[in-house]
Amino acid sequence: MKYYEANLSNNSLKYFKIGKGRPLIYIPSFEGFLLTESIKELSKSYEIFIPIIPGFSNTSKISEFESIEDLSKLFIEFIEQIKADKVDLIGYSLGGYLGSWITVKRPDIIDQLILISPLGFDLNDKKIELKQHNFENLVYKYPDRFSDLNNNENIVNQDHLDLYSYEKLDEELLEKLSSLKNLTLILLGNDDMIVPSISGQIIKEKIEHSYFIYVYDSGHGIEIDQPKRVTTLLSDFLMRGQAFIVNWSGRDETEAPTREMAN
Repeated sequence: MKYYEANLSNNSLKYFKIGKGRPLIYIPSFEGFLLTESIKELSKSYEIFIPIIPGFSNTSKISEFESIEDLSKLFIEFIEQIKADKVDLIGYSLGGYLGSWITVKRPDIIDQLILISPLGFDLNDKKIELKQHNFENLVYKYPDRFSDLNNNENIVNQDHLDLYSYEKLDEELLEKLSSLKNLTLILLGNDDMIVPSISGQIIKEKIEHSYFIYVYDSGHGIEIDQPKRVTTLLSDFLMRGQAFIVNWSGRDETEAPTREMAN
């Protein structure tokens, strides 16, 4: 897939694009863009914009942005440029942290929000050092599945992790979550060694209209560890909205309620 480049007011932002349909923003993490099963499946119904955090995936860091909150300004401008109306937003790991800041600053441009293993809400004091030699084993329960998608642009080392200052527990962001009315899905792996389960519970308590689901037999990178389960959850949530938790197994999927029916 080729890079696109959005020319913004003072900077530019590189991104990938796949699919056709309703606009969907997907913000990846330190690994940059991976063509996961969930992205391929969602691209059948959505036009997915995948902006790359500057400094990752062979892109250059923009010096004026030092924190994730700072960076949210750039991504808000990007969304304003490409959106027809509101967009759905998925953020994974560092992208989930960034997506949270985007949504609290501009909830009016975001419709449904999905946070996958989001950083920034960790009550643990222990700092985990990620380095190239232990990255895959720490992030993924099944690192071979990551290796199947990996290429030279997805190599992660400590320099990538140190590009931006971010809090393990961003108390300001956490408090601002309580103002959100956006329907939100929070997904965490039950064997996540980076984001503890308490993080999902805290976010769930703060966001009034939210659902929190554990994905079993997976680590931090749940899209890689459990691609089929995560794809089903993402597709159902984005399609059904408030009705996605209804179990339609054994019934005609075409009769299941959609978010358009609820509006």
